[in-house]
Amino acid sequence: MIEVSRSSGTEAACYKGYDWNKLGPHDTLIDVGGSTANLEFEEADFLKDQPAHRVQGADAYFLRHILHDWPAKTCAEILTHLRKAAKPSSRLLIAETIIEPALVDPQSPILSNGGIATSLSHTSNLIMLTLFNAEERSTEQFADIFSSAGWKLNSVSPVITFLDRFILEAIPDPSWK
Repeated sequence: MIEVSRSSGTEAACYKGYDWNKLGPHDTLIDVGGSTANLEFEEADFLKDQPAHRVQGADAYFLRHILHDWPAKTCAEILTHLRKAAKPSSRLLIAETIIEPALVDPQSPILSNGGIATSLSHTSNLIMLTLFNAEERSTEQFADIFSSAGWKLNSVSPVITFLDRFILEAIPDPSWK
């Protein structure tokens, strides 16, 4: 498992909504005991091809709050570098906020924009747009970015601890060149 982020890997413990067992019995996400004995820290630029020792591919790539910092074109470049390094059985796991379109016919008393439950994600969207020319995205926007980089959206799982946070799982698209 390669975590592509600016953290130590412990953030993944918060994401209990995703069935991490799907990765297989031999994958290690984090050492629950708090030891870093099985962790290797290495600097790599995700805007470039992955280091040669990663060419054989990881079982999974985990990106947490990375893509919302970048415009769609750059997101596709980041994911393309990972796709080139991925094995056919690799999984891409993205932990991000998802902004869904307004509800067409919400049940009372829910507002069409989701009300206070979605205000944080919309505020974050404005911040990302203003500071980085980036944005929070909808499921469809993520699917389009994945497709352009050789990945297929496989599932979307809500994160139990946050209303608007999800783990998007993508798999390599075998028809991608």
